[in-house]
Amino acid sequence: MTSIDPNVRLLAYLREQAQALRRQPSSTSPQQPDFSWDRSSGAGESPAQVLARKIAAVDRVDPQARRKVFRVYLESVLLQELGAALAADPGFTALIDRVQDTMESDAGLREAMEQAGALLLKTV
Repeated sequence: MTSIDPNVRLLAYLREQAQALRRQPSSTSPQQPDFSWDRSSGAGESPAQVLARKIAAVDRVDPQARRKVFRVYLESVLLQELGAALAADPGFTALIDRVQDTMESDAGLREAMEQAGALLLKTV
C-alpha cells in the first residue's frame, strides 16, 4: 500500500475549496488584512512574479513565516482560480482566513501546509 503525498492532498483540497467558492456569493464584510494582497504595486508583473515578491518580503526570522508564506500562496491560488478581481473584494481577507483556519484544523493538511511554507521560504 502506498501513501498519498501530502502536497497532492493539499492541492486537491485547494481545488475543492476554490470550486465551492465559485458557487457562493462573496462576502462583503470589511476587514483589514494582516498580510494583504497588495493591489497598489506589481503593475505589469506576472502572477508568479507577484507571488515571489510577496514571499521574499516575509521576514524569515518571524515565527509565523511559514504560515504567512503559505497564506500568500493560498491567496495567489484562489485569485488564479476565481479571478484577480476578487482581490478588490472587501471580504477576500475574511475568505482567506476561513479557508486557512479550516485547512489548519486538519492535522494532515496542517503538516502539508508547514512543508509547503518551508519549501516556499527556501525557493524564494
